[in-house]
Amino acid sequence: MTTASTRGQTTLAFSPHPDDVEFGMGGTLLALRDAGVDVHVIVVTDGAGLASASASERYAEQELASGVGGYKSHYIGLQDGAVDVTSHNVEVFRDLVVGLSPTVVFAPFPFREATDFRSSHPDHENTGLLVREALLRARVPDSSGRYWRTDALYYYYLPSGVRPALAVDVSKVMEELPRLLQCFKSQTSRPKRSVDNLMAKRKANQVGMEGVPSELFAAEGPLLAGVTQLFRT
Repeated sequence: MTTASTRGQTTLAFSPHPDDVEFGMGGTLLALRDAGVDVHVIVVTDGAGLASASASERYAEQELASGVGGYKSHYIGLQDGAVDVTSHNVEVFRDLVVGLSPTVVFAPFPFREATDFRSSHPDHENTGLLVREALLRARVPDSSGRYWRTDALYYYYLPSGVRPALAVDVSKVMEELPRLLQCFKSQTSRPKRSVDNLMAKRKANQVGMEGVPSELFAAEGPLLAGVTQLFRT
């Protein structure tokens, strides 16, 4: 439901490959849309690193998902498997942040844990690192005086050892979510990424979340909340 606090707000969700944002936080995308938020998905690579589909096929699937999900997708066009943390890439990310002026940003979890965990794909980790650095640089005016301060950065695709700081209730979009996930037919044909398996992960998060299907996120830095947000409404 659209509220005064969400109407007109903008969020960016960075996706290392076509499908990552939808698979990792598709329910949250739909819930944000329903809340009146202007949602933008930033697709970092062409997704053509595996033989399952070409870049054009992956992009077509992403556009289909954008139509189903009611959000806008943007394409950076880096090569799948070659996302590096470079000054050039940070500036590309920064320009998107300043240009789109998001209140909230989402990115894949990037950090090595004490167990030496790394995300299953280096593009995921490096995308998260690029987003973090871009948000820091965006706070400082460039030569044209342009800057932007984002309120919050949330990480999806959490490793099992990371305690989530945020659980988003996706119960109201669970019936719609399979249609969004099915847009990526080249990827959901694999058992571990089947629509049923992806949906089961949301339902598994009901444990400890009062029976509510949820998507889990870590947060960068402390969360700022008004006291009324500490209580149920």
